[in-house]
Amino acid sequence: GTLPELFGLIKSLSIIDVSNNGLTALHPNLGSASLKIKKLIIANNPFQDKKFKKLAATDKCQAKAILQLLRKGKSKRQAKVEEKEKAEASRAPPPRQFTTEIGKRKRILLHRDVLSVRPVICAAILHVVNANDALPNRSEHEGLFFGSTDVENENLVSSLETEIALLEQKETFSPRLTDDTLRNDANEQSDSYMDVSDGARSLMKKFNLFIRAQTLIHHNPELGNKRRNGALGSHNASALSWPLHFLSCKRKDDTVKFSPLREGWMEGKGKCTPREYATRALSIPDLRKHAQALLSLPRFPMLVMKETEGVNSIEDNYLDSDVTVLSVSPLTNGWETRTTPLAAGGILIECSAGDESLEVNCRQMLLQLIKETIKIIEESNEQGKQKVVLVEAVDIVRAWNKQLQTTFPSYEEFSELPEIT
Repeated sequence: GTLPELFGLIKSLSIIDVSNNGLTALHPNLGSASLKIKKLIIANNPFQDKKFKKLAATDKCQAKAILQLLRKGKSKRQAKVEEKEKAEASRAPPPRQFTTEIGKRKRILLHRDVLSVRPVICAAILHVVNANDALPNRSEHEGLFFGSTDVENENLVSSLETEIALLEQKETFSPRLTDDTLRNDANEQSDSYMDVSDGARSLMKKFNLFIRAQTLIHHNPELGNKRRNGALGSHNASALSWPLHFLSCKRKDDTVKFSPLREGWMEGKGKCTPREYATRALSIPDLRKHAQALLSLPRFPMLVMKETEGVNSIEDNYLDSDVTVLSVSPLTNGWETRTTPLAAGGILIECSAGDESLEVNCRQMLLQLIKETIKIIEESNEQGKQKVVLVEAVDIVRAWNKQLQTTFPSYEEFSELPEIT
């Protein structure tokens, strides 16, 4: 007969000896990743499956081989991921989940070469939608992330671009927000001489609060601990091509160049390699230690995207100039995909760390940033224009074997977010 299903339901069971029981099969749930079976003996049973019959021809304990057969060749890690996905699929979607088509979840490919220098990255996409729009069509009604303007209203958006440019020009001559300078919101400074609308001021205020939230998370000793536990980045999702790639370049590689966001609006400074920027960052007080640590590594970690349309892969140890650098962790984001006050279509937030044990910190940092963003956007709702923040989960997938590494947020992490009121 078949080993009863009951054996696969006893979570604490670690040793099973079913030798000489006339068994012709084992119940599949015995291969569940949730079990902690260390010893499994199936000797002298007339199994119908040839592979099991071969394993039963010896008295030796071959638990690993037997369990892998029950999982149809999958490792315990793979089986655990699949079981978790099935469990989550059977539950009602979280209220703040931004729904996407099945199989269309966005991916960041984790390359093997980055594991030795920065093995952890997690990410999600934030969307701001009308509260009254029914799922799953909310994505059709996204306007400006930090405002209530519809992106289809080209004249109004064009006017806001001019006004935002005036406000940003003013900020250029103010101290830049850094990890050592937590200045007050720029809109608290007098801008009465500028011909800008309340809408533009509101956009800038919420944008600056969003940037300030990241800085405070970096400073928090329980979260970022001055970027030691993780470094956040944010990017305009409408400027991205998927999948993205988290990889590394050799320290002396001059192929990839980018425009660092930390150098502000002065694009005239031109592009530089990650090594050149890290060298310049030695003179920036809040980045000096991180730049020193980065320059001591053989490779520089980067989040990049391919500029060539339709290209989905980058070989390990191979990079060309046809990439856009989103971030060089933990120093800076790239200028090209930066988050702006006029961001529309969502914002990608990501967090990376230099040690596997810090993944929990990265996830906590991202969760805190999502909570702060919800507060910034939803507490400033105008009457009749209620907006809500939804979160689109992103998969981190191993580039070398296409196996899922992790997904953020998990179902449990979604449940930690504030309810939609």
